[in-house]
Amino acid sequence: MFALPDHLEVQQNVTGMVERRDVKALTSLVCGLMEERFSLAARVQALLTDRFGRSSEKLRGQQFELIKLAEQSAAAPAQTLPEPPAPPPVKPSAPARKRGGRHPLPVDLPRRRVVVEPSEAQMIAAFGTGPRTRIGEDLREVLDYIPARLEVIVYVYPKYTGPNADPGLVVASRVGLPIEGGIPSPALLAHVIVEKFRWHMPLHRLVKKLLCMGVVIPVATLCNWIKHSDKLLKAFSDLALQRVIAGHLVGADDTPVDVLDPDHPNHIRIGRMWLLVGDDAVAFKYTPDWTGPQVQAILEKHEGPIQGDGYKGLDAMFAKPGAKQIRAGCMMHCRRGFKKSLDGNDKRAAYPLAIIKRLYAVEECADLWGMKGDARRDFRRQHSKPLCDALRHWCANEGAQATPKSPLGKAVTYANNQWKSLMAFLDDGAIPLDNGRVERGHRGIAVGRNNWLFFGADAGGERAATILTGLGNCLLHGADPEEWLTDVFTKLANGWIGKPADLMPDAWAKQKAQQLDAKTALAAA
Repeated sequence: MFALPDHLEVQQNVTGMVERRDVKALTSLVCGLMEERFSLAARVQALLTDRFGRSSEKLRGQQFELIKLAEQSAAAPAQTLPEPPAPPPVKPSAPARKRGGRHPLPVDLPRRRVVVEPSEAQMIAAFGTGPRTRIGEDLREVLDYIPARLEVIVYVYPKYTGPNADPGLVVASRVGLPIEGGIPSPALLAHVIVEKFRWHMPLHRLVKKLLCMGVVIPVATLCNWIKHSDKLLKAFSDLALQRVIAGHLVGADDTPVDVLDPDHPNHIRIGRMWLLVGDDAVAFKYTPDWTGPQVQAILEKHEGPIQGDGYKGLDAMFAKPGAKQIRAGCMMHCRRGFKKSLDGNDKRAAYPLAIIKRLYAVEECADLWGMKGDARRDFRRQHSKPLCDALRHWCANEGAQATPKSPLGKAVTYANNQWKSLMAFLDDGAIPLDNGRVERGHRGIAVGRNNWLFFGADAGGERAATILTGLGNCLLHGADPEEWLTDVFTKLANGWIGKPADLMPDAWAKQKAQQLDAKTALAAA
């Protein structure tokens, strides 16, 4: 606990400053009190938001007006914000459908026709007993639900022998199963994996769900199934990581996960789940702690930009002489500090937020134009660089007046420390303005740890990373995770001799699309 100052002593000090007409001391005292007020207001707002509010970083209420005023209140020519570029002309299109209508049902859903004929009494009342002619029909689609169910597949292997009691015996080869000697089919194993790692259902809850279907499967058995799934999917996880590292850009970020540890004083410690996003693949990696060498061992094989939030554990890798890795910053993290300051009612943060808002307007315009590579880089240098110069000027002048420990001071310090990496997007059109795609990829982990709470050991975190890598690549390439897992488990159990690349979600999704196109063409012929 801190000791509150004696009010009489404070009053005497202030009175002495006034009598001496010490303007500098009074100004310093008032500025300090204002910074303390902003800091306390920000802490209170953060606690209220954490307890009752949403985690969204969107502006709200009067903050929009503050941003508009900040854009109009540039006091010096060096701080004048350039207007964002105009979007490309849009070709006139068909009138938009009115909102509020019902979305049409997907055409690829199975349809079962149920013909409802008029009763014979209705027909006689309308037409008598004479002939009737069908002139058309009315259609009405109703979405139905077929409850999931379990069934037992009984594989029967007939035994054959030759004539005259020939001792020869012929029996068909055994159908392969993903777990030798186990009871789950590929489809059931895939379902358990998806329920656990995509829909974040704890295993004890999944046991109850299976019990409602009529079978008793202990949690320990489900854990064993997941352990075998990890072995089956390890090759695909390793290949995905290789693709990420071989790409031009890698986005990296981590999120904490609790891990049981009997040797820890609290019997639980914090591990880290890392998400690495490349050009055409994603990979999850688990590390037992937050030390740099473990992550550095993964990323040091990459040559090119690595985008993140300024994690200090990688400083040694980027500082190596002749390092081939380029640190790229995240404007989302930079903006977050100023947003927290504005939430604490420090209106000075409105100006840098207005600049960052226009930076995103430039990116949105570049997206509308479909700019990539060098064209996007040149576009950014023309429109984004003046904005960045204005932000740099503000941080060096108005921002420098904030005390270092205040929310605004911390935001300015982060921007200054990360400035070189934040400006990397001006030199490479492939580097996004922020690392949001990686942060959004962690949402599943954030939801999941509220359900399953912790990993039982480091091995559990490693298995989760392997499985999440497969599911993540399915979602990236538009493949159905459960269907992909079922097909992969089936083929691996029956002696698949192809390359892992042929079963990766991207190749698998393309093959499925080709099969669907061929089937559609055949049906239309």
